[in-house]
Amino acid sequence: MNQKSYKAEYEQQLLEAQLDEEEYIADTFQRVIKGENVSEKDLKLVERVKKERGHTGRDVDSAKVLRDIEKGLSERRSVVAKNRKVLKKRRLERDRVRRQRRLQHERRRASGVEREM
Repeated sequence: MNQKSYKAEYEQQLLEAQLDEEEYIADTFQRVIKGENVSEKDLKLVERVKKERGHTGRDVDSAKVLRDIEKGLSERRSVVAKNRKVLKKRRLERDRVRRQRRLQHERRRASGVEREM
């Protein structure tokens, strides 16, 4: 694997990690809105996300923030899925080329042995 493909794989892993974090935040917002299994950590996370997104004040609707998060989440999911398909295609192509080179090398070696005899 060369540096270019390693970088692409690394960036994909970062995108997937960000997607996982966004999904966790959306899940936390849903639990806080419903009031199910809410911990102090969840409440702090909700407040931190509201501040980061510029939603300050007491009358901020958590459902509105959740809609914004889910909208970005759906876009990010499509980007991650698209990148995943592209990387898979590149890996398959790279494997195919390696197989062809190996077979070609074996053929050359076999024909070279036959010529020496």
